[in-house]
Amino acid sequence: MTTRRSVLKASAAAAALSFPFISKAQSDKIKIGHLTPLTGFLGALGEYAVKGIRIATEEINAAGGVMGRQLEVMSEDSVNPATASIKAQRMLDQDKVEFLMGEINSASAKTIMQVAARNKRLFLQVGARSDVLRGADCNRYTFHVDIPVTVMVNAAGQALLRDGLIKGKRVFCLTSDYLFGHDLAKTAKAFIAANGGTVTGDELTETNIVASALNIDAAQSANAGAAASSVAPSTASFSARATSAWRDNPRALRAAQKRRHGARVTQATR
Repeated sequence: MTTRRSVLKASAAAAALSFPFISKAQSDKIKIGHLTPLTGFLGALGEYAVKGIRIATEEINAAGGVMGRQLEVMSEDSVNPATASIKAQRMLDQDKVEFLMGEINSASAKTIMQVAARNKRLFLQVGARSDVLRGADCNRYTFHVDIPVTVMVNAAGQALLRDGLIKGKRVFCLTSDYLFGHDLAKTAKAFIAANGGTVTGDELTETNIVASALNIDAAQSANAGAAASSVAPSTASFSARATSAWRDNPRALRAAQKRRHGARVTQATR
């Protein structure tokens, strides 16, 4: 909680100092537009984001606010990239927020970044991890807080390498079929190959369903010794633990996966 509170307070202060339109009415509240998924495959994470920012805002305001001004945060469901872009523009034009913050979905973060650049307003990007957002598509109005995909893969990969789970191993990759998943799979496969592992195949998994028996069949037929799962909340029930399960009792595993179809779980990446 201290980290989220510190980031929110520092961002509000930086915006107040850097953008004249924020400082013009010192008695007014600093209005912040927060966009995050509240429905769909990342909705569970978005709910936690809203709760965290609400708590941080209450603590900052109780301590006197930022430069004597109270914070007012409006949180909305970003839904998808197109809707996120429309809502970001509306927050700036109609709701008169001083700056934007969020997101979890990398594709939606990309469109909000475009709105920020077009309007020359700050976008505090706190949760989306795709490397694409830090490369050619980045802009001077976006400040990234969370780690990018490359850092995450290298950190996790070094731990797996240390434990003997990469070199000489056959790995099957399951990937969520959207921007972050594509980026993560690309980076993970490169790391595995560079460190003596063999990627036997990879499968794109829809973001709105639990991994199906087809995913399990594909991994089993590839004769992989490990499964690398980069899936979203609603598909995370299929993970590395499935490797031993399908070897012990593949029919039972398929049946269990079908019974869990549509269940929401909270393990997630972005």
